[in-house]
Amino acid sequence: MNNLNIKKLKEMFSILANENRLKIILLCSKNTKTVSELTKEIGLTYSITSRYISDLEKAGFVSKQRNPDSSVSLI
Repeated sequence: MNNLNIKKLKEMFSILANENRLKIILLCSKNTKTVSELTKEIGLTYSITSRYISDLEKAGFVSKQRNPDSSVSLI
């Protein structure tokens, strides 16, 4: 096991430690959602929701479809 693997695991667990990021994963596991839908369902601002989605996307937990409605789906 090398330091790069440990760093990646630490980053992934850190992302999953946030309750709202977990809510996004759970909501996207049921259906594809838009950022606006997630914002309403979770009760966060659009900006924060979008940032959390970006964090989840970078870690490989979700995929953001690049279309007009900015849908988010679970990988």
